[in-house]
Amino acid sequence: MFNLFKASLYKLFREKTFLITMIIGTVLAITLPLIYYAIGQLSDISLCSGQSMLLSSVSTGNNFGLTVPINLAVLVVSEFTTGTLRNKIIAGYRKSFIYASLLFSGIIFTFIMMVYYVGLSVLMGTVLGGFNAEAIGGANFIIPYIFFALTSYIFIASISIFVSSNIRVIGGSLPILIIFLTVLSLLPIFLQIGAEDNNFIVVMSWIFPTYVLNLYSGSLGSLGVVVAGLTDAAIAGGIICPIIYATVFAILGTILFARRDIK
Repeated sequence: MFNLFKASLYKLFREKTFLITMIIGTVLAITLPLIYYAIGQLSDISLCSGQSMLLSSVSTGNNFGLTVPINLAVLVVSEFTTGTLRNKIIAGYRKSFIYASLLFSGIIFTFIMMVYYVGLSVLMGTVLGGFNAEAIGGANFIIPYIFFALTSYIFIASISIFVSSNIRVIGGSLPILIIFLTVLSLLPIFLQIGAEDNNFIVVMSWIFPTYVLNLYSGSLGSLGVVVAGLTDAAIAGGIICPIIYATVFAILGTILFARRDIK
């Protein structure tokens, strides 16, 4: 199992898609804060700071967030097209272990990518505009927000592996993933009318796996618009709901993968 995990993780970092993604991510993490800083210098709106970049850079459908499913889909589809999966099965590995290795390596890979991008973005924002934790609620907000991000990206890794392992072609997997995750990321904007109602936020947090994270990121985060006072129920929903969805897709994906005839 460990050898499968190590091989999948190694392959992810060896893909040309990863190198291109990291170059794009580095450029975005450096240039976006500079653009926000320049806009701030020309207006009365302060857009560039460490805390604003923390909010905006984590969005699941904004800039770098969408590169995660792209990389994971490339990995899984290439396993089918190159015959790697068939070779693993011939070598005696169980299909459930193969799927688990893809999933766990995908999650670790996702964390590494996002930590790099978010860290560099926050560093640039802090250098240019400082970091005022109290402006977004201090530790009482930042700590739950980090957990929102962690669990949301576990969900994204899980559904990315699920979709690409069942569709098995890039041309089919990517449109489904990108459209689905983009719609999820835009929900807080579409449903902004209820964003100040705590009961509404609680309901949405338990229905849509990335709702709470994207409520505070993307365009809302980059403008520094923070909805005050998340309730405990909304915090719980923002953390637990993505894990529930991720678990469901992981179990369903394992079952379908184990039943698939791989040639």
